Parts: sequence; C-alpha cells; structure tokens
Amino acid sequence: MKGTIQIAKFANIPVLLHWSFGLILAWVAYVSFTESGDWELALWGISFVLSLFTCVVMHEYGHALMARRFGVQTRDIILSPIGGIARLEHLPEKPMQEFYIAIAGPLVNIAIATILSPYFLWDVGSFESIIGFFTGNPDGMESVTSPFQFFIPALIGMNLILATFNMLPAFPMDGGRVLRSLLAIRLGRTKATRVASLLGQILAIGLLVWGVYNFQFVTALIGVFVFFTASNEYKMVKNDDILKRHTVGDILRQHFTKIPAHAIMNFPITELQKGTEQSFLVFNEHERIEGVLHQEFILEAIKEKAHQEAVYNYVSPRFEYISPNETLKSIYYKIQGKGYSILPVLEQGNIVGVIDRQGLNRFLTIQSKIK
Repeated sequence: MKGTIQIAKFANIPVLLHWSFGLILAWVAYVSFTESGDWELALWGISFVLSLFTCVVMHEYGHALMARRFGVQTRDIILSPIGGIARLEHLPEKPMQEFYIAIAGPLVNIAIATILSPYFLWDVGSFESIIGFFTGNPDGMESVTSPFQFFIPALIGMNLILATFNMLPAFPMDGGRVLRSLLAIRLGRTKATRVASLLGQILAIGLLVWGVYNFQFVTALIGVFVFFTASNEYKMVKNDDILKRHTVGDILRQHFTKIPAHAIMNFPITELQKGTEQSFLVFNEHERIEGVLHQEFILEAIKEKAHQEAVYNYVSPRFEYISPNETLKSIYYKIQGKGYSILPVLEQGNIVGVIDRQGLNRFLTIQSKIK
C-alpha cells in the first residue's frame, strides 16, 4: 500500500505503518507538553499511544491467525491514526468461520485487559482514578501521583473500550461481521450483508446526527466513514457473488492485438491510443508469449518519448495461463492480489483469448446493475 513502511513481521504477516501515524505522535507530544510543560509527561503520552497501538496490532493478529486456521491467508496488517486493519486475501466460505475470525480480535483486547487487571490489587486507588478519567469526574483523579499509576489502568480501560466499540453491529467494525455471519446461516451471505449493511448505515446516521448536535465532530466523521464502508461492504459481497457464478469463458475476449517482441514501442502506443485495449501480450517469433506490456509501462514510454525503443525493454515476464472453466472469482483475486493486468486463456494447448482488468471491471459494473 502506498505511503506505508514495514516495521515488523510476525507469523509471516508484514505489519505496515502509514506515514500519517507520525502525526498522532506529534500531536500527543505537543498537547502533553503544552498542558504540563514537562517533557517527561510528553514521553509518557507517546509511550501510551505506542502501547495502545501494540494492542491494536495484537487485535489484528487475532483476526489473522484465526483466519489462517480456516485456510484464509492475510496479506498484511496496516496501522494508521484511525486504527488497524488485517487485509485478508479473501472472505471465509462458511458463516461460522467468519464469526470466529471476527470475534477473535475483540477477545484479544479482553484477554489483554484481563492479564493486566491484577495491577488493581497492587494499587487499589488507581481503579477509582481510571473510573474518574473515563466518566469525566475530576475528583476520582486525586489519587494519581505519577504517570505510571495512570498508565496501566488507562491501557486496561482502552482495551475494554476497543473491544466494546468493535462489537458495534456496523461495518467495518467486527460486530458488523459477527452479525453478518449469524444472519448468513439462514439468509445466505449476500442477503445477510444487505441487512447488516442497512443496520450499519442507520447506526452511522445516528452517530453523524449525535456528533453534529453535540459538536463532537470526530464522532460525526466516524459516522460518515461507517456509512460509506457499510455500503462498500455490500457492493463487495455482491460482486463476489457475481464472480462465483461466472467463469472465464463467459467474458474472455477472443480478438486481441499481439505485440511482437522485436517491434518498437510506437506500435503498442498507437494501439493504446485507439482506446479499445490497454494491456497487451507480447509474442516472440515462434508465437510463444514472452511477457506482458502493461498500460503503465506504455504510458511510461510515452512520458519518456521512447517511441523508437524496443518493446522487449518494457516487457514484464510475469503472467499466468488460465482456463476457460476457472471462476471469475479466482481470476479477480489473481488480478487484484498479484497485479496482473491481462491474462492469456489456454484451452487444449491453444490460446483462445484473454481477460484483462478493464474487461473484468466492466463486466462487474454491468452485472451489478441487473436487479
């Protein structure tokens, strides 16, 4: 994902950090220092944010490792100022598998809070302080004499809040996925997603109205985010259902331009400018595929004014043969996950056509409009 750097890797799952995460650390340091004038308190604030986001990473690994038990791999985990997300390669097939994957994250937060809770036996007064903090009662904060005394109780409280907030029945929260999985047992995934999506949008409107009315604009923004995410979730699942019901043979394009490997870039540039094709297969003199000429590579050649350069200088050797009988779902994940822009369709040793990214997206757009 653009704008991210890898900061860790556990269980062969990369953890990526978005650049904007640095903004929240700077903001916490600024607020802590300006309110107290003490750099030590600012460092405690930064340490708390880092500890909290470590809990978020553990939450996402709860999803990822549970998904792995059901054969669903996780592409990566991305951290940003608004939280974390474990990007699964695909949705689990069975409703109860999704239930276990979705609930695993909040259970991790509850486990963290439980493991840390014996701290209250050592410092009984800190329990009152944390209740005072979360209820907005300043009298309950009187017993706090050091940042450390507040650190662990606040971490316990935030883990419980994360678990509770994530169980709201709205996408993209885990509660929306739990609700969808339970409804899917009787309704099927597409109808269940429709119901869960509508409930999520109703909740989102409530958050938006409440946030605007009470001048809590962060809450209002969360409402907007939840509303559109719920809508996109239904669209994604509907597309997934369409892809499962069709095969490569339904949309393969039999007529396509073959680019000779010995040609110059002026040839594919001209073909691209016609607007009918955007990526091309490149063949050698024996009519065997040498590789793929992606649209991005052709645009790069145009930018460099390399019309007379040899085609083979811009060819990517990465491609896969696919069968006319494969489901479009498997092809979609190849295109999205592996970055293919065009794939040759092979039947009985002969190339019978191609499927490209644009054609697949166009097919999805048309099918999704059919009631």
